[in-house]
Amino acid sequence: MIEFICLFFPALISLLLFQKLIRKEQSFKKSISVYALFNLSVNGMVFLIKTYVLGTGNASLIYGNDMTPSIALNYLIIAIPLCLFFAVIFALIHKNIDLKIERDEKNQ
Repeated sequence: MIEFICLFFPALISLLLFQKLIRKEQSFKKSISVYALFNLSVNGMVFLIKTYVLGTGNASLIYGNDMTPSIALNYLIIAIPLCLFFAVIFALIHKNIDLKIERDEKNQ
């Protein structure tokens, strides 16, 4: 249960903050894809920080050992600021960058 909270709730916080910041309703499919992006971003960055910066690694997640409350707290202390950071960055990107792809009919 602790693993579930650590791995999936920070991305949910990111998704909720992202939707609040862009002030626009998204479809269910779009919300799931944005949630997956946040989940990969936050958990990947926590994994990198714990492995390369702190040198503690994620043995409890990789090898299936039980996650102790102290490891979970350490994980959440890193993940929650990251999820807030990613939500703000992705909202800024969403609001300020517009990408249009047009197809040239001459080359067909």
